[in-house]
Parts: sequence; structure tokens; C-alpha cells
Amino acid sequence: MGPLRRSPGPLLGRTARISRVNAMMAAIGTIFLAGNVAMTARRPIGLANPVKSHMSSRVTAQSAQGQKGRAFSRIPPLFQGIRGHLRGRGCRDTAVGSTLEIQTPAATRSVEVYRDPVIQHLLEDVNGLLDAVHVEIYSNPEISSPPNVDLIRRIYDAYEQTLSICKEGQGYQFLQKESPENLPPGSPGSWECLLSLMRIAQRALRKHVGSAYDEATSTRDEVLSVRMGADGMVRVGDGEEGAPLLNLQSQPLVFGEMLGKSSLVLGVKAPENKTLPAQSIVPIGSTYVSHWLSIARQKLWWMSPTVGTGTDKIPKETQFFLGKLKNRAVGSGGGAGGTYVVMLPLVDSVFRTAIYGRDGGDLELRLESGDPNINLDIAPASLYIAAGKDPYKLVERAFGFVSTYLGTFKLRKDKITPRSTDLFGWCTWDAFYSAVNPKGVLNGLNAFRDNGTPPKMIILDDGWQSTANDGDKISQEVLEDLPDDAREDKNPAELEGGGVVAPDQYSKENAGFLAMIMSTFYDKCVNPSPLRSPFVRLWRWLANNVLKDQLLAYFVSATDWAKRLVGLESNGKFNPLSNFISTVKSQKGVEYVYCWHALLGYWLGIDPNNKDMQRFDPRIRYPCIQPWAKKKYDANILEVEPSLAWTPSTFIGVGIPAREKAEEFYSSIHSYLKSQGVDGVKVDAQAVPTVLGSGEGGGPSLTRWFVQAMEKSVRQYLNNSLIACMAHASDNIFSFKHAPVARASDDFYPKDERSHSQHVTTNAYNSLFLGQVALPDWDCFHSQHPFAEIHATARAVGGCPVYVSDRVGEHDFDVLRKLVLPDGTTYRCPNPGVPTRDCLFTNPMRDGKSALKVFNRNAVNGVIGVFNLQGHEWDRDLHDLRDNFPKQALPQVTATVTPSDIEGLTQSHQGIPRYVLFSTKLQKLLKISKPLQETQIPLDPHTSDALIIAPLHRVPENPGDSTNNPGDSKTNPEGNSGDSMANPGILAVAPIGAMGYMNGGGAVEGVGVGVREARLRVRGTGRFGLFVTRRPTRVEGGEWKFETDNETTGEFSEGGMVMVDLPEYDPEVYGSRIPTKEIRLYF
Repeated sequence: MGPLRRSPGPLLGRTARISRVNAMMAAIGTIFLAGNVAMTARRPIGLANPVKSHMSSRVTAQSAQGQKGRAFSRIPPLFQGIRGHLRGRGCRDTAVGSTLEIQTPAATRSVEVYRDPVIQHLLEDVNGLLDAVHVEIYSNPEISSPPNVDLIRRIYDAYEQTLSICKEGQGYQFLQKESPENLPPGSPGSWECLLSLMRIAQRALRKHVGSAYDEATSTRDEVLSVRMGADGMVRVGDGEEGAPLLNLQSQPLVFGEMLGKSSLVLGVKAPENKTLPAQSIVPIGSTYVSHWLSIARQKLWWMSPTVGTGTDKIPKETQFFLGKLKNRAVGSGGGAGGTYVVMLPLVDSVFRTAIYGRDGGDLELRLESGDPNINLDIAPASLYIAAGKDPYKLVERAFGFVSTYLGTFKLRKDKITPRSTDLFGWCTWDAFYSAVNPKGVLNGLNAFRDNGTPPKMIILDDGWQSTANDGDKISQEVLEDLPDDAREDKNPAELEGGGVVAPDQYSKENAGFLAMIMSTFYDKCVNPSPLRSPFVRLWRWLANNVLKDQLLAYFVSATDWAKRLVGLESNGKFNPLSNFISTVKSQKGVEYVYCWHALLGYWLGIDPNNKDMQRFDPRIRYPCIQPWAKKKYDANILEVEPSLAWTPSTFIGVGIPAREKAEEFYSSIHSYLKSQGVDGVKVDAQAVPTVLGSGEGGGPSLTRWFVQAMEKSVRQYLNNSLIACMAHASDNIFSFKHAPVARASDDFYPKDERSHSQHVTTNAYNSLFLGQVALPDWDCFHSQHPFAEIHATARAVGGCPVYVSDRVGEHDFDVLRKLVLPDGTTYRCPNPGVPTRDCLFTNPMRDGKSALKVFNRNAVNGVIGVFNLQGHEWDRDLHDLRDNFPKQALPQVTATVTPSDIEGLTQSHQGIPRYVLFSTKLQKLLKISKPLQETQIPLDPHTSDALIIAPLHRVPENPGDSTNNPGDSKTNPEGNSGDSMANPGILAVAPIGAMGYMNGGGAVEGVGVGVREARLRVRGTGRFGLFVTRRPTRVEGGEWKFETDNETTGEFSEGGMVMVDLPEYDPEVYGSRIPTKEIRLYF
């Protein structure tokens, strides 16, 4: 079947369009009647896959007869799949299979439109139906059977619902112009017709909800308009005087869709009478930003940050982009450097998009379907652009828009975070790698518990499943000649990250002199070279021909990367798994057990030759790269990671379940785990399907299918307790409807000292974007390690789960006790930690002067982590980490900290405009600071500190006194950022928190004041500290003492620290959790 083409411009007038739709519906009605289809009991719209799979819809409705004055004329009764007007309020659910009645007032506010669950569900259904049709078309080039009647009915129901919903706004205007005019006459039930109908419905609904979202949110958060003029110039601000952002004057294939006043979506259309190929490079002109932050993929699985000034240096595979406009005022209050721009490359039904910098300063969009056979005439949703004054609110709003517009993922704030994220955990990975065993885990748990840091959550990582090498795809000569497992006699500490024997070490021990030479050639010449260099071309040919068996021998003997899943139950080490789970819960105090598995079962999927796996109709799929891909197609990710061309998946393929068996596959895994007492899963290797889309409808489609089938199963069986891992392709991120937690960086590598600066930096910057979709997980670390302090500080301020992967007997409990309470809980900030505003465009690993500052907020106070990470970073040209400075010449840096670094803290505080800065590393009050007053924190190489910043709360001295600083909130409405002090002798308190903890400020859960009285609600044991401007006369809640230091109390000469000793934790008295207590101070 040839490519399907449809012009993106106006097609038919309203009258012609109406008659065409009516004619098609009448024709389909004949099909239904001939098939004796009962239309009285309608089933809901849903994901009706022609290959035996469907997802039941959330709603069905039936439309009223044609309405006088209605834009769309009366629809034949056979197709009245909706009653009412679906305007979004007064919805009443009824029994399954019946209708949903909608009662709506005459006018519907835009905020109700984009939040309306009926419309959201319809967009999800349209996405699913469109996916089902295009998968059937492109995965079966020689289609012999027509669409089934159920699918046809569902598609026409969805189309009619779209007509009924889009009665006004931009969705209505689009439907007035669009029509499936290019469909063959008399073939309303053809695949081409169905595909076109759903493409029209999808675009109409997206315009409808997108413009509604923009209208509802553009009046707040200092949002600026973004417009594309007739001259092809994209400007920020109103009118032709707006600041230029992109120059598209010479880009006729790029068109812009204005959704509301401040949201612009760029699309791409093919030249006349042509189609967009499966891979398209589309220049989008020069850009006018002075500084930028790019989050781009560095590997198939992972993304990392890069900052710069020249846009030609914007890295390949940029998935998220934040920039500062050049020196020009935009709007009221705008000035030099005051306007931020966000650009989000989108993942549509067929194409995924990424930004690439080009020599000369221009940008280009790279569109990719992941299937060489897919060619379309238009990619309507390629790039989202918005601008504003506040970078954090801008990014949050951008993801809110894209989530609403695409309808394929949900925001973190709309998901429930698993309770296990507040508990200290232990992951078995770096402790054992895949050699994990029950005895080792039990011994490890004993050591933690005996030293007052009991893990309440464990992750049983790789090593518990039933796996084997594929004896069908790997030659018998390779299997027979293999040495024993090269890892068998090695301690985990001797292995590289990933639990593997390093290739050079393996060559030296097992493969001889020639292999050592080849390994050296690879390290020195191949790995640091670009994809199309002579070295890579030569190695690629050698790897797929001459050296294939030798490389497979290494993968089989020294790694787990050539194995497939051969059974759903645990292997012999953990058989039965329920015994192990019961023991760790009943005897070791563990409350939550997560088990690891890959998205497709194991690293190379499932074994199609295994009887237990054959019920999932597995097939081998190869990455969409040469030599397997037709038409000389190489996935764009190879430009970032050329080594994907010689991995086990390239040599012997990946076993994947059939699409229609995906839900059964995951239900089988997760129902088994639930029956064994498992509470959650860490699902790894999630980016694999992004390169397996050839013959499967493309990478975005295949990825979304498996991710969402997995999520559905985890919700059903494991209460949505899910950690998504190795999932930084935008195909994955924009598919996370329910995933509540996602890893934010590449792994913690214990042996590679160069990796730790990059690890912490990546977590912080990635969280700015990833944190909009899921809670970022900053990965485990080792408490006994040269970089343990830096990693611990990062976890304290990151708002992330805190867990380690210590080897048994190798612990630093002094580090752990700064993070973990005696009951196994932690002080986790409720939101992700992200870089401060002055760090957004700096490089804390390379410039020799910048510290990384990461801010977060607790219930009452804030916290800033300061880090000296200068030294090492990921080099995108070398495909490896590099040294930026000689080890003996690592620079000292100084972090400049102000209370206003914590976004929203000074603006929301209505008390006294003074803030206490407390160093948790020194356990010392540093100063009492004004909101914009700078404090210098010197940092030696590879050191860190966590600073608690606590606002002063005024305590009234007489009845009727205000708790605000007199006059300040009126004279300074932007949040008490002025420097005036009404009365240095004023009575006030600033709760700092639990002493000895890196985020001890999390211990403060509430503050209340009365006349000469302050009440604090706190959780913790041991010593609690707070600053007071005057010594209290009495303290209730524990033994206390008052300490003063005139050098740090500043203008509050009578002030000082009150230290209160809270009762120690006794589980026999308090139970499994440390209770919340109250401290009262009287003055």
C-alpha cells in the first residue's frame, strides 16, 4: 500500500463537507444493517485494535437529533452515538453499556473544557483508535482483510462526538475547513477513510483543548504572547514590536498554529505532491536567545544537560529547551535577560521530534517515525513554544499545555506519590549485581537495622528472574567454546557499572593478545569518533561480520545483556519468592519490596522458543538500524550513541510479545508478583521499544503501547507502585499516564570517580523538566565512598527517595544518620529539587568558578544544597566522561546564597523580612539575612553543604498585634524583599529543624503563634533547634537550653538558638512511626 496523503489546507466548504460525511455515514449504516449489528445497546468507544485487542472506553453518549442552527447538519439516526452536547459539566455515570447523560449550562468556561474528563477521555480514545488504524496499515503492508465492523462503528462514534464537542473555538474552525475529501468514493469503511477521520478528529480536539488551556492559564504567571507573523518571524510580545525568537522566513514547510494568545505549536508539511519520509530534517531558522539550557539524550536510555550561548552548539537529540531572549525588554517589567523561552519537541501519533543545532547558528527539527515504511504528508504537532518572566512557572505551564494537548501523559501533580518514597531503602544492584541471593540480602538488612538506619523498602534488582541465553540465535560454536562465566569468581567490587567485566580486562584474561589490540583500537579510535567517521564505519563492518561471534562471546560470558526471559516465576535462588518476601517483612522490618524487571521482560526480551513464553506470541524484532533496516535507515539515536550498532540486540534481536498480548504479558508478571507479596516494581530498559518500531507502526507507537499496557497492569495489581527506569526518550516520557516515579539520571557508578559530578548535575537539571511528569528518582549511592557526602546532600535536597546500594558490611552510618530517622523514614521535600535561577545557564562541572545550587522547600522553611562539582562531565563528542582539570588542580569555588534563591519563599512569607541561614554541615547558624543579602559559602573541590533557610515568624506581644512586619507587606507587595526593619527588638521565632540531619528543616510541620507564645509541630527525635529574637521564659516539649552568638545574630542582639531535646524513639512506646510532637515557647 502506498503512502497516504492529505493536504493540510482547506478542503471542502461546509455544505460539501456535510453531504460527504452524511453519505459516508449512510454507507456505513448499510454495512451495520447488513451485518445485523444491534445499535440499541452501544458499547463504548475505545481502543479497538483490529488484531484482537481493545481497551474499553470510559464513557459513551448519544447525541440529540440535529439542532436548528447547528453548524453540522442532521446525522442519520443510525450514527447518533451521542445524546446531549458534551459540554463538560453535570456528568452522571451510569452502568456499563448504558449512556452518559451530560447536562451543561449555555456557556462553558475554558478551564472546564480542558479539565473536562469526558473530553480528556475522548481525546485518549481518538489517540488509541488512530494508533490502532495506522499500526494495522503500516505493520501489514499487504492487508487482505477489511476493517472489522466494531472498529468502524467506534471510529464513526468518536468522529461524531468530536463534531458535537467542537462547536466553537479553534477546533470548530478547523472542522469547518477540513474534510476527508481524498477518500475513495464509495469506500467509507476503508482503512484510508478511518485513518483520515481520526487524524481530523485528533487535530480538532487538540485545538479545542489546547486553546482552552491557554485561555484559562495565560492571565497568570507573567505569561507572554508568542506569535508567528505572516513574515515567518516568531516573536515574543504583542504586535510587530515583539522581540524576535525564531526566523522562519525561508522555511515554507513549517507552519504555526496559534492556540490562544500565548501558545504556539509548529507543524511540518510535505512539499506539494510529496510525503514526509520516515526521517526528516527540517530547518527552523535562526534563534534569538543569549543563553540556553538543553536537556538532550546522551545514550539510548538517558539524557543530560548542556548549557551554552551559541545555538550552533545545541546538542543532537535535544528533547527539552529553555533559553533567555537576547537583550531586549518584552512587556511590562521586562528587561535585559528577563524573558525566558521554552521549546518542547513533541511526540505525535507517528513522529517524534528533537532539536539539533546547526553550523551557522540555525536550528533544525529532526522528525523520526522509527519505521522506514511510514510516510505522511503532515506532522501537525512537532514543536511547542511559549515564553514568560518566571522560568519555573513557564516550564510548569508548558508541560501542563502539552499534557492537555497531546492527551498521552499526565502530570506529576495529578498522580499519587507512593508512600514508599518517604522511607529509607536499600537496592541490591551495586551490592550484588545479578549474583544477588537471599542470604546476602538478609545479612545486609541486619547491618542496617543494628546501626539505627533500618531500610523499610528494598528493591530486589536484576538477578531473581528465570533467564537464559538464546541457543537458537547464538551459534553453538560460540556457546560451546565459551569460558566459564567471567564474573563467577569476582567480587561485585571488581565489576564495572552494570555488573560486567570490563572489555579490556576480559580480553586480557580470556581472549588473547589480538583481542587486546582490538580492544585498545576500539577505546582509542572507535569510541570517540562520530557515527560516519572511517573508524566507526570500519568497526561497524567488522562487528557485524568478522568479530560478531567474539563480541557475542563477551556479551554471553561477561554480561547479562544477551539473555532473554524464559519464565515468569523466580529462579532457583529465590524459589519460592514468597518465602524470601515473608522473611524480610516479618523478621527484618521491611514494609515494601519492589522487584526489578525490564519493560520487555529482560534485556533481550522474552525467548520465543520457550514454551512458557509462546502464549504471548513473541516475535524477534531488530533495532531500526542497518543492516536490519530497509532503505538504509539508521535511527537518529545512533548519532548520539554509535555503539548501538554492535550490541546484542543488533546481533540477535529482541523478543517482544505481540501487541495484542501485551496486557496479558504484564498481567501475568504482576499478578504473580502480587501473589508472592511484592508491593511494587522497578521497570527498566524502557527505551528499547523506541528503536524496534520497524514493522510495528513506528517507535513512538510501539513504545506508548507497551508503556501504557505495563502501567495499566501495575495499577491493577501493585497499587501503581512503579519506578520507571532507563526511560529518558521523549517517546517514554510523553507516554507516562500513571508512572509516579522515574529515574532522573544515568546510574551511580561506584568505581568511576569521574561520573559523580555528572551524576548529581544531571539529576538536578533533568528534574526541572522530568519533575513535571513524575517524581525524579536520583538513584542509589554508596554511603562508604569518597563522594558519599555529595551524594547524600543531593538526596537530602532533591525531594527524591533516599536509598543506597551499599555492599554488605561496607557502610558509613555517620552519613546515613544524616538522612535516616530511627524509624526508617526520611525528611523528604514534597517537590523535586532544581537549580536556582542564577545556575540555570552555568556549567558547574567545567567553568572553574560556578557552584551548583539546588533549592527546595519544606512545609515551613527552605533548603539549598551547594556543591563544588568542578572536574568531570560527559563529552558528547567523545561519548564518554572527560577530565576538565588535572586532579591536583581542581578549583575551589564560592557559592553565593540569598534567601530569595528559594523560589516563592520570600514572596509567600508574610512575617518579618529576615531569614536564618543554618549550615547543616557545620551545624552552625551562619547569619540572619535580608531577602536579597548575599552569603558567601566557600567550597573545596568535591564538597557540599545543605543550608536551611528559615523565615522569622513574628510573635505578638499584646492582644490585637499583627503577626506581619508593620507596614512591610503594603510597601513591598512582592513579598517582603525590602531591607527595612520596623523594630530590631521585635519578638519572633524561626524554626530550623532537627539537628544533625542534612534536611532537618523537614522536621517542622507547622508553626502557630499567640500572644507571647509560639507553637511548633515537629516530627523527630534528639535535638531540635530554632532561632528566637529573645530568650523564652519557658519551653514545653523537652529539656532545653539557650545559646547566643552576637557575631551571627546581627541586629537581634538579644537573640540566640534554643535547643530542645526531644524524647528518643522507642518502637514499643510509639509504634512503627515517630509521632508528631508539639513544642511550646513562652516569652
